[in-house]
Amino acid sequence: MNEITAKMRQHFNEGGTVRTAVAVFGVTRSSAKHYYIEWQQADGRENKHHPEGKRVQIETVLEGKSDLSIYEVYGGHGYCTGVYETYGKVTSRTHADGNDWHVTHAELASGHTYDVVDIDGYGYPSRILAAGVVELLKAHGTLFFTFPVNGANHKSGITSAHLRIFYGTDSPEVEDFVRAVKAHALAYHRIATVVHTAKLGRVWRLAFEVERVPATLLYGVRNRPEREATEPLLLEVPTLYLDLEVAAKPTRQKAAVESGPDIFDYFGE
Repeated sequence: MNEITAKMRQHFNEGGTVRTAVAVFGVTRSSAKHYYIEWQQADGRENKHHPEGKRVQIETVLEGKSDLSIYEVYGGHGYCTGVYETYGKVTSRTHADGNDWHVTHAELASGHTYDVVDIDGYGYPSRILAAGVVELLKAHGTLFFTFPVNGANHKSGITSAHLRIFYGTDSPEVEDFVRAVKAHALAYHRIATVVHTAKLGRVWRLAFEVERVPATLLYGVRNRPEREATEPLLLEVPTLYLDLEVAAKPTRQKAAVESGPDIFDYFGE
């Protein structure tokens, strides 16, 4: 936790408001409101974690299943753990274990695989997605992702660039999140299919069934001369294209970006 976040939480714990935070810390009202919501989340407010909505979604998607191996990150401070324990063995990570990105990287490095993976941290799970989180799934598994709704997070220039790079727009809607998950899954020769969506307050909860498919079947190619090529399952290969014009002489290790990322439609409808 950085210094300003710690001071903001102390301020709100002592009865401070968004208005007083603006005056005390010299931040914008939008920024103060963002810290206030983070404080409510850290305080375990039920209206910020939506455990009931998440429970209903989990029970809908996993209906009839049992003896599952499950990996969940944060899950609203572990509020989903009890639900998952009715379906099998749960490996749960909370804030006490560290940054959600770092703990998931460690899990990927361990080589463990699961029937169900639930990524429910705060903010956008972009780096976890790009790290190949689908590799935590068995050949056929279920993936839950939580994304903030457009406008839920305080949007700085850095955040806008982040969103354009990962989702193709600085104002991503649910369709952009779905497209990104599908494209990144394909990078690991997996087909991700949406099976449930739920809008819970300021977040989207998306559930995917993910199936690993041999690359030769995906793209209809032969890896041995004696084998016949098959009709490809994937008729059009998505691409992620970044067009960055960078100045020739960066100053203080910072490149002057003359034009922002231009990400074409890399998955289509």
